Amino acid sequence: MGTKLIVYVLFFDIFLALMAGAYSGLSAPSIPATPSYTSAVNLASSIVWSAGIPSITLVPSFSILGTTVPSITIPSITFFSISFSWLAPVIYVFDWIIWTFVTIASVMGYLLSIFTGSVSLLASVPVVGPFLTAFTLIINFILIWELVKLIRGYGP
Repeated sequence: MGTKLIVYVLFFDIFLALMAGAYSGLSAPSIPATPSYTSAVNLASSIVWSAGIPSITLVPSFSILGTTVPSITIPSITFFSISFSWLAPVIYVFDWIIWTFVTIASVMGYLLSIFTGSVSLLASVPVVGPFLTAFTLIINFILIWELVKLIRGYGP
């Protein structure tokens, strides 16, 4: 019964928002593009650690009587360089986890904006607005309670 009630209350909120005209200021949820393995490979291959000595100029170039004497420079020496391209599968998995949470948050924010838009429009109705608002809030508190029961596993 809990999941049916959740669906019914969500339908109630959506129809209420449609009837109240709460969709006028809403935009669709911004769902990001799905992660790709090539972007994970590009990110992982851009992480490189290098250790070495930079080039050192012992004597800078100078000019004597119109002739320029070149500088004496020790070239740079690289001892080792580590590429983290092997992290691409791990980064790809984390990209999917982040994408999932961002998508869920975007959709939940969209549903919340539908609910708040319809409640604020209902509250501005002169005579029956407070009663309709109270009814809507009670119905939605029941929705939240059923969601908590569904997640925590209370009852059948």
